[in-house]
Amino acid sequence: AAVREVPEELIAAGFSIRNDFVTRDEEALLLREIDSRPWDKTLSRRTQHYGWRFDYRTKSCVPAEAPIPAAFGAVLKRPLPEIPWQGLGRAQCTVNEYEPGQGIAPHVDTHGAFDDGIVALSLGSGTALRVKPFPAGPNDATHCLWLERRSLVTYVGAARYAFTHGIVSRKGDLVDGIWRRRERRTASHAAPRRRRRRL
Repeated sequence: AAVREVPEELIAAGFSIRNDFVTRDEEALLLREIDSRPWDKTLSRRTQHYGWRFDYRTKSCVPAEAPIPAAFGAVLKRPLPEIPWQGLGRAQCTVNEYEPGQGIAPHVDTHGAFDDGIVALSLGSGTALRVKPFPAGPNDATHCLWLERRSLVTYVGAARYAFTHGIVSRKGDLVDGIWRRRERRTASHAAPRRRRRRL
């Protein structure tokens, strides 16, 4: 079952969840913006890329066809003390669409493409996020965190580099003993494009 409170050990590792990071009106504006734009159907889930596009084949960032929309930029500029890269210059923004029953396999975001400090905003629906140390030892537990609609989750430090995160493919989640049906969810994911090192 998913829990609403982030366990102390995960807070220490660099996970945080901010509920109601955007208002209902802001959520509606962001969803209208998303739905007015074309989708990439390369993957099993639909995606959009802004600022920089993550190439799933080469695992690198390349310039995207579209800049980060103003509505997204306004959210990205909100102060987050634990995120050192804030601003639009290095931001790579991906929108992932999840219909009920869709998920994403446990993974660590590519080290070579992104630096530390990753954020994800849930729009339209909540979901259960499963996180686990990586590589996992025999006694390491899997944690299941409930990401409420309009919440922002951040991954910094060990949370970004030493844990996998993923979403189980199912049509609902058990949250504090109550079954919650999933609706269509879009996750707006922003990460700092890794700087190229000069030789």
